[in-house]
Amino acid sequence: MAASISFANFRLVAEHWFSLAGEGRSRTVHVYDSTGRLSLSRIFTPDTSEFAVGQVEYSYDGQGYLERTITISGLDTIGVIESSRDPDGRILSSKSFGRHGALSYLDSFAYSGAALVRVWRTDSQGRLSWVRIHDSVPGVMAVDTLFEPAAGIGLQPTMIEVDSLDALGQVVLETRFRRNVGEWLLDRLCVLSRDGERLVSVVTYESAVAPSKMLDSAVFSYDSNGNRIEEKWFDSVRSGTDLYRYSWENSTAGLQRFQVTLPLLAGARLDLPDDAVDVQLRGLDGRLLWRANVAGLRSLILPSRMGPHGLITISRRSKIPTGVRKSANFALSFGRNIP
Repeated sequence: MAASISFANFRLVAEHWFSLAGEGRSRTVHVYDSTGRLSLSRIFTPDTSEFAVGQVEYSYDGQGYLERTITISGLDTIGVIESSRDPDGRILSSKSFGRHGALSYLDSFAYSGAALVRVWRTDSQGRLSWVRIHDSVPGVMAVDTLFEPAAGIGLQPTMIEVDSLDALGQVVLETRFRRNVGEWLLDRLCVLSRDGERLVSVVTYESAVAPSKMLDSAVFSYDSNGNRIEEKWFDSVRSGTDLYRYSWENSTAGLQRFQVTLPLLAGARLDLPDDAVDVQLRGLDGRLLWRANVAGLRSLILPSRMGPHGLITISRRSKIPTGVRKSANFALSFGRNIP
């Protein structure tokens, strides 16, 4: 049984940056395509109110995942990022190219089940330079023998960052180590404070040893819909350095959302209603497991890492006015996909 639920989707349409320590400022405008995907970001300064000084172009693969970004300054392409994904849509690698198509670095991603456990960067020569370790289980510190700072063996990057997660899988502490003459020193500690899913403040310290020098901090503000509308950054003496303001628009017009509770069978086929544009899969605890842009698709195969049960939320185009509730009028076929 599918139930209609009320909702509102918002998308970021503009960003404004102001330097609080000087005269700098800029404006970034975001453009979306007919399926609602971000397609172009254009950057303006006070001196270029009519002509953008730079822009970022976005392109997607056949499943609706972001595949490539191209950064342009003036008339020159100064950066390209290309991503590859597994059949479940999880990112496996991200290649960054600089001017003239030269490889700058490669980021690689490793998972344990559904959890991201490690990201590492190699430079254009294939040398390991940076590693980020994530909790494999929320609330439990990950143990990584290959990149363990105290191990002193194996591959040796120049920097390691460790993320600690809360029970909701959100990062609440970032710890950074740097290599110094053969030993690892803790040189950065970032504390993230949250109100539910909202990030409300960030404070970065020089080390974990008290009293530790504060390096910088930030506070974040939200509107009544939960959209971040402002963030303000401060230096070590709490003087303002940067201010960012964000503008949003309601993109709900012409959309309906339906939610279904069903077994999440790995590899099962989900037949989609006409004009479906987005599918989200959540566990029974409400945690987002997977989502996909499905504009133009009539069915899709569920990822192989699903749990036994969960919630499927489908957004579809409709001519029903915003705010009008109506029962679902489509059928869902949910069975094992057998070649």
